[in-house]
Amino acid sequence: MNSCLRGYRPVPYDLRCRLDSPSRARDFFAREYAHFHPTVRSLFSAIDTGSFVFVDTITMIRLPRVIAGRVALLGDAAACPTFLSGMRSSFAMLSAESLAAHLTSGKPIAAALADDNVDVLARAAGVQQSAQRMQKIVLGQSRLDTTVCDSVLAAAPVGWLLGHAKKFYGSQANAA
Repeated sequence: MNSCLRGYRPVPYDLRCRLDSPSRARDFFAREYAHFHPTVRSLFSAIDTGSFVFVDTITMIRLPRVIAGRVALLGDAAACPTFLSGMRSSFAMLSAESLAAHLTSGKPIAAALADDNVDVLARAAGVQQSAQRMQKIVLGQSRLDTTVCDSVLAAAPVGWLLGHAKKFYGSQANAA
C-alpha cells in the first residue's frame, strides 16, 4: 500500500529525534491521533518497517540581508515563510517588482540595492508575522483548540469562509 500522509503539529520540541524509525512514528501517530477518523488511523497502522517516514519542522528564518553585492534573493528565498503565510508565488512577484522599481529609480545601483534590501526585509517580516498568526488559527496548541477550530471551520458556510480568507490574505498582500 503506497500512501502519502502529511500532517502538521505544533509542538514545543523537535519531533525528528522522537520519530526516527517507522515503528516509532506509527506508535506516535496511533497514540496522538487515536481520535482521528478510522480511515486515517488505518493509514497510520499500515506504516511498517519498510515505510519511509519524513518528519521535519516548520521553521522561518530571519535573514540579516537579502542583497549582497549584486545578488538579490527574491520570494521565498528572501522571506523564508512557511506555507501558513498563504503568499505562495505572490511574494516572489512582489520582490521582483520591488527590485525592478529600485533599480529603475535613477539611483546608483548600490544605493538602489540597499533601498530594496530594506524594503524586502520589511515585507518579509510582515509575511512571517502573517504565517505566525495563521499558525495560531490553523494549528491549535491543544486538542481542545484544534477541536474547536475544526468544528467552527466545518460548520462555517463556504462563502463566509472564503470571504474571510480573501480578506485576511488580501490585507497581508497589501501590507507586503
